[in-house]
Amino acid sequence: FFSPGMTALLTRSRAVLSVAGVDTLRFLNGLLAQDVAPLALAGAKPVYSAVLDARGRLAHDIFVHATSDNSVFVDCDRTHADSLLKEWTRRRLRMKLTIEDASDDVSVVARLPEGGDEDVSGDLPDDPRRIPELGRRGIVQNSSIVSADDHSDDVMARQYMLRRWELGVAEGGEEMQYGTSLPLEMNVAGLNGVSFTKGCYIGQELTARTHFRGVVRKRIMPFELLGEKGLPLAVGTTLRRAGEAVQSTRRSRSDGEIFAYDAEAKRGLALVRLKSVADGTNLEPFDKDQDVESAVGLCELRVTRPSWWPAEWGREDEEEPRWS
Repeated sequence: FFSPGMTALLTRSRAVLSVAGVDTLRFLNGLLAQDVAPLALAGAKPVYSAVLDARGRLAHDIFVHATSDNSVFVDCDRTHADSLLKEWTRRRLRMKLTIEDASDDVSVVARLPEGGDEDVSGDLPDDPRRIPELGRRGIVQNSSIVSADDHSDDVMARQYMLRRWELGVAEGGEEMQYGTSLPLEMNVAGLNGVSFTKGCYIGQELTARTHFRGVVRKRIMPFELLGEKGLPLAVGTTLRRAGEAVQSTRRSRSDGEIFAYDAEAKRGLALVRLKSVADGTNLEPFDKDQDVESAVGLCELRVTRPSWWPAEWGREDEEEPRWS
């Protein structure tokens, strides 16, 4: 589903903001779930993090790259870049910094392992999300990009997306469902995007409480469609354990929901109740507006536990909570 060594140009899905000024890191540390203070050090590596709303829901997933003293580039979802720019401008108050859209000058590129440097000038930093299979990811000047054509760029970006999905890594507002999802359900903490030792930030209370209680019952996971028949899959499709009879769909508890899907590859991402798939049972789609058993056996989804997951994920209910 991907070409090792390819360089993907992510201009259709990601935008870049520039934040510059003496208060840049202090400003960002009050807004981001991860500590960005290390960006002040020479040769600092990029930081992956999230912006949460006041309820602790995910509002943006971002990558922060130091560019020079008191200046950073922020890799963010293109569709939500304007709202992030407006929100940060509103919160800037009297801090000494500027926030601008830099997408006309720079772009986000990603390169899977074993790649060369033929498509960009200079080396890209390692992707900060802790998974070596994600390769490298960085921000480069648009003038340095050698692009074959729009179609080739789209093909490589799609292949990179499918590789992310295979690893169970969601990205952007559509896949992460900004405004409703929790950062721990989207595995942001496991991907090095949350610090539980830094100072306060917006949305911290719910995230910290959930983490220290030690139980996350649902997480984003990769799946593969088995078979051709059944209900058309789409974002928002409800899932349940395959073949299980229920008395009433209206009273039954969902075991998952599709968050992203590619019909050609027959792969996607779903937010899954971990206890429901702990024994290896597949999931199947069902429609609450149809007869309860109408979809049983027509198609199944095989959910995969990513190899990079910590051993304790999905087994928290077997242990005593850390505190209550």
